[in-house]
Amino acid sequence: MARVAKQTDEQSVGVEPIQEGHITFFLLGETPLIMHRKSLSLAKELILPAAKKNRAEKESTLKHDMEAEFRDALYLNRDTKEPARLHLPAGMFSKSLANAALDNKGAKKAQLFRLTSVVTPNINCFGIPYMFLRAGVLGGMNKSPDIHGRAILPEWACSVTYSYVRNLITETSIINLLAAAGHMIGIGDWRVEKGGTSGRFKLVSSEDATWQRITKTQGRMAQQKAIANISASGDDDESAELLAWYRKEVVKREKSHLLRAKFAA
Repeated sequence: MARVAKQTDEQSVGVEPIQEGHITFFLLGETPLIMHRKSLSLAKELILPAAKKNRAEKESTLKHDMEAEFRDALYLNRDTKEPARLHLPAGMFSKSLANAALDNKGAKKAQLFRLTSVVTPNINCFGIPYMFLRAGVLGGMNKSPDIHGRAILPEWACSVTYSYVRNLITETSIINLLAAAGHMIGIGDWRVEKGGTSGRFKLVSSEDATWQRITKTQGRMAQQKAIANISASGDDDESAELLAWYRKEVVKREKSHLLRAKFAA
């Protein structure tokens, strides 16, 4: 009986080399940007909680240090050579681009995370930060009202560079998705994606007059001055009124606390 030789078909798998491309966008805020960096004071409190205050201590101290909260809310550049004092985390724009894929045909969120990435090492953010005070509701079972000092930039601008896999996604697709992200998603607190109106942006040319004005006049020196001398925006009456009341109350309670300490001694 003849023996039949076994035949093995070897199929080679061809993998194309990745073709990396880069594209830089110039972004101009269409609605104010609200910064609210996770506070270091909160992290410290979780690691080493402060001793509980008695009734007298609670009455003599304010619940929030609004000006400290304002400064904690800012994303600050520590490199003095950077043209802006403020920066934005790269993850904001990675997520914004990917989330825009949820409402656009032909693009998937997970795929966008794999095919694109923000390569700008430091996204300088230009714009003057002001105090922003609004009452809100805390999470959890109690849903108790509270208020925190945030930072708001009425106008802002930045530039960001993306890398992408050219043989799997086109430059035009990225442009369209980022434009959609600026309109439908946004960045920062109270952004459009979360039902707010803040953080919207549009794509502009580097020669755009407004983009040029903001990046030239609202950089490091102007931002540092605003951080040192905190104020509310001229068109934000509510924050201005609360900030003025807060400063008067701080002085009044400090005097009251000193008097009690004097008589107690």
